[in-house]
Amino acid sequence: MTPRTRTRPRSTPLRNPERAIGLFLGAAVLVVLLLAPSLDAGAFVPRLAVENPTSFDLTIEVADGDRNGWSEVGVVRREAEEVVEEVADPGTTWILRFSYAGYEGGEVTVSRSELGAAGWRLVIPAEVDEALKAAGFLPSAR
Repeated sequence: MTPRTRTRPRSTPLRNPERAIGLFLGAAVLVVLLLAPSLDAGAFVPRLAVENPTSFDLTIEVADGDRNGWSEVGVVRREAEEVVEEVADPGTTWILRFSYAGYEGGEVTVSRSELGAAGWRLVIPAEVDEALKAAGFLPSAR
């Protein structure tokens, strides 16, 4: 007589924890490798010193020469110089605009090489102060 043959169910990946974890990790690595090129964080300048001689706390934004992708640089207090860390680098041409209370007070176009030659230091022009005062704004509180 032959012994009885017993059938055993095959283990599927979902019933075998080690195999399921291996498949999950493999899939995660594959997704990261496929998406990595599209996750470029972009270029940054380590620091930008901004001198604000105006009587307004100004919000500063930057975009490239085609005015694409405005990024906030930060807010610089009135009559102060502040260093902003990790500024988005829009490329060879920088357009910086200055606003107060949502009102645009002016802008400056400067090349990346000019900023670098100036030691990554920017002085906000006096015309911004004049434009905001002409628009009826009172200076920021100290």
